[in-house]
Amino acid sequence: MNDRCDSCGDEGTSYATVQRIYIRYDDHGRPTGEFPADEFETWCAVCCTIYPHELVQPD
Repeated sequence: MNDRCDSCGDEGTSYATVQRIYIRYDDHGRPTGEFPADEFETWCAVCCTIYPHELVQPD
């Protein structure tokens, strides 16, 4: 886990490891599906409330 948010660059103290979720849209801008990113990221609490993601639980 990093010591700053990979999404916004925040240098706080509370972070989560997440897998970003991308949304697919059709030609009219309507959501048609979603798919996960290929890598994990470290996000702050604010980014976790704003952007679609799945929380990665440690093994």
